[in-house]
Amino acid sequence: MEVLRSKKILITSEEKSHRLHTAVILLAICIILTHVGLWNFSLFHTITEMFCIFIVLAVAIIAYNSYIITKKSYFFYISGTSFFAGIILLLHIMTFNTSNIFPWSDMNASIKFSVVFKYYECMVFIVSYIFYKYKISTRKFTWIFAVLTAAVIFSIFYTDIFPSCINEELKPTLFKICADYFALALTVLIFFLFIIKRKLLPKMVSQFIMIYLSLAIFAKIFFGVYNNVIDLYSTFGHLLRFISFYVLFEFVIEAGFKRPVKVLFNKLEETNIELENKTMELQKANEKLKNEIEECLRAKELLKKSEENYRLLFEFIPDAIIVHNDEEIIFSNQAGIKLYEAMDLEHLTGSSPCDFLRMRQKDTFAECFEKINSDDKTLTFEKSIFMKDGSSVELEIKTISYCFESNSAYLSVVRDITQRKQVEELKKSVDHNTRLLKEAVEIDKIKTDFFTDLSHEIRTPINIILCVIQLMETKLKENKNILDDKDKTKKYVSTLKQNSMKLLRIVNNLLDISKIDSGSFELRLKNCDIVKAVEEVILSVYEYIKNRDLCLMFDSEVDKKIIACDVEKIERIVLNLLSNAIKYTRKGGRIEVCICEKKEKIVILVKDTGAGIPEDKTDMIFERFKRVNNSSVSDCESTGIGLSLVKSLVQMHGGSVWVESKVGVGSSFYVELPVRVLPESDIDENSNSIYDARQIDRISLELSDIL
Repeated sequence: MEVLRSKKILITSEEKSHRLHTAVILLAICIILTHVGLWNFSLFHTITEMFCIFIVLAVAIIAYNSYIITKKSYFFYISGTSFFAGIILLLHIMTFNTSNIFPWSDMNASIKFSVVFKYYECMVFIVSYIFYKYKISTRKFTWIFAVLTAAVIFSIFYTDIFPSCINEELKPTLFKICADYFALALTVLIFFLFIIKRKLLPKMVSQFIMIYLSLAIFAKIFFGVYNNVIDLYSTFGHLLRFISFYVLFEFVIEAGFKRPVKVLFNKLEETNIELENKTMELQKANEKLKNEIEECLRAKELLKKSEENYRLLFEFIPDAIIVHNDEEIIFSNQAGIKLYEAMDLEHLTGSSPCDFLRMRQKDTFAECFEKINSDDKTLTFEKSIFMKDGSSVELEIKTISYCFESNSAYLSVVRDITQRKQVEELKKSVDHNTRLLKEAVEIDKIKTDFFTDLSHEIRTPINIILCVIQLMETKLKENKNILDDKDKTKKYVSTLKQNSMKLLRIVNNLLDISKIDSGSFELRLKNCDIVKAVEEVILSVYEYIKNRDLCLMFDSEVDKKIIACDVEKIERIVLNLLSNAIKYTRKGGRIEVCICEKKEKIVILVKDTGAGIPEDKTDMIFERFKRVNNSSVSDCESTGIGLSLVKSLVQMHGGSVWVESKVGVGSSFYVELPVRVLPESDIDENSNSIYDARQIDRISLELSDIL
């Protein structure tokens, strides 16, 4: 590949040198022709136009040869168009006034042929652009251009259809000027079309075409602005057309001759290099094969030594290795003989593998072997066997299909895992005991924390009660009538009542939990309006909530809903949830209670804007004796049994309770109860009344920890 690369570099340098020489020669020719044109325009015109004819016909011949070689139609189209354009240009020279070859020399006819040639020149590129993708019959194409060319020649020589292009003063007519500018516009359009499509063409092709079209545009500009056929502008126009045709000639030579030869040469060079590389690879392969043969001989010697080492390893490995088929044991190492308690290998071979493993279900063992054959996998199982002395041995058996002396067999590795099993059992026992110990310690800690908190909550109201009693005793000792100061007396009584209710609430909750655990807690189910029951609870606590500067809202999607429930327990559930909402919601907050019906269930929602509960603690709060430590509400007292009691009461009604909460935003407690009605039972309208004295005391009791 290095040789090929160096040759490519050499070819590139030669191309650059050739182009430089060509540019110098072309510049010299242009200078000479310019002087000739200024001295004798007719001679200048004849030389440049003959050269253009030569180039056009050369393009036609080379393109036709390319068509014969490649069978690509667009080469034929370019060849045909160039050929007919050459005929038009030849007639232009032969009819020029200074030419004596043609008997009917006419300057006007010559200029007409010049105008037609400009359009034929454009047709070369239009045809190559259109028919690069679209195909047309070569015969049809030839006939079309032959008829077109004949019609043009006939119209110029024998009719007056073609307008005059110059006047008697050899100045261009309006038709000539318009035709030149239209040809210029058409050339500019072709130029922009090739700019748009230049990425689809090879770089060399696009460069030549852009240079040619640029020169052709400038040539047409000079042809369009000259005032006389033989003035300086006409000279420059012919000179630029000469240069543009030379560029076209270079392009055809490069694309139609040099480039294919270079490609062929490069392919031959690449083929030679590939052959050389293949030869070198074959030599290397032969050398490698020779080395591999020597390596195989050395490996064979090592294999013999390795075989001896593996034989020793096979014999002295502590695991039993047994080769067998479905019916009998074929071979075994010393560990297998010892495990089977046989005298030697001769006594072991020929016996059944099931006998070796003390297995009674031979069919099951055979099915396992069939599974190995079908799945081509390792069969692993454990088996407990009894030795002759009555001891039990735990075995791990791994079996895989195996070829022994060209016969299908099985290779089983039997390992004594008795000690491992004992260690695993011991570990399981230790893990189980550790888990039980951890649970016991956790339960003990929960109980200790609960009783500590409970003792604190009981001690606080007892201390307050004792303090009030001591104050009253002091008043009595001072021979003062405590009834004289009614305000203080009311305050003492209120304090005694509130703290007594706190104690009574704690005791009631503990008794209810004990009854629920023992199964002696019963519900007194009646058909009642759940909406009215909840609404009256809301009305009963309205003043309590208002005094704490909180906003209470109640909303229900249904006006009335009769379900079977224990009204007292429902009120207790709602009061407990409201108590928590009031306790953990700061002043200015909002508490909402909503009731909605979902299919055959009633959902009671108690929502607050309090401190909120962490998401990972929402399930824990319904567990007994569990509380959430929240620094923002550290001044709130709680025993950790209120929500547990709520959950138990809801579940006894056949419902469920859950919470959705976000710290700093608030909490939403949902109580879902099934809609069930007791048969042939009247609605207890009075059971929902909560304004009697007994009910008011119960509300005060449930809210005693927040008053």
